[in-house]
Amino acid sequence: MTSFYEIIRGKVDNYINVFRQCYNTNILNIYFRGQGRSDWTLTPKISRKGIQISEAETKIEAINRCLWCSESSLFENIACMQHYGLPTRFLDYTTEVDVALFFACNNPAHYDSDGTLFICSYDIRNAQHIDTRLISELFALEHEITVRHFAEQLIERYADFKENYRDIDELGIRILSWIDHGFMVTPSGFELGRLKIRNRRLVNQHGVFFVFGNKLKAPHLPRSTSWTQAHIILPEIADIPSIIQHPDYVRRILIPREAKPDIIKTLAERGIHQEFLFADN
Repeated sequence: MTSFYEIIRGKVDNYINVFRQCYNTNILNIYFRGQGRSDWTLTPKISRKGIQISEAETKIEAINRCLWCSESSLFENIACMQHYGLPTRFLDYTTEVDVALFFACNNPAHYDSDGTLFICSYDIRNAQHIDTRLISELFALEHEITVRHFAEQLIERYADFKENYRDIDELGIRILSWIDHGFMVTPSGFELGRLKIRNRRLVNQHGVFFVFGNKLKAPHLPRSTSWTQAHIILPEIADIPSIIQHPDYVRRILIPREAKPDIIKTLAERGIHQEFLFADN
């Protein structure tokens, strides 16, 4: 008799084959996210109902608790904040389907609800040090600001922006593209080496993060390179971007509530269980 686990994995493999046939797998990777309830949306924790803290306050707390360091990479900072439960604009994903299945099934509070497994095809990207600066500044943003003025502030405060971008226009295009879509952050080989020492839990979970951008207010002008700098960044986290919910890039598999015990048992036999995924260093 075919198990629930085998049925789900068969569906996953079919979707992965579809992605591979449709897209260039040299520039795309496959990411997974498991959620205990099928009616939950893809929403970062800080944007969820009942959260009463601002990003500026979250960053202050992270700095006070030594969880955010401008000299650390973006991935390491995100990992620390997520590890210690701070509400952020980051959404957890994994490169391992079994890990995502565990998170879709393991919470006793949702055993009576259907779960969801998300399969997302997305470009492969390691965050640069500049992205750490950008996120840090967006955390502290309290008022709306034009892309031009935001770019000018970055160049004034950080030498690496001045070194990496020829002019305000080039940096403005980068900022606007990033904020408009958000992006998936994966650890580099160097970061993985550090995480094996500092955050074994995240390594075992094969964790990656989707970072949400900010809401934008467009000027009453055609959207083109000439007017990039006039777009206004709002101090609000963007809504779910189409790239992580559009049917062309994302597939959803329903996990029936009655399948959860069988899947958890099978995962445990494969070494995927609470003690492994939440191991302390």
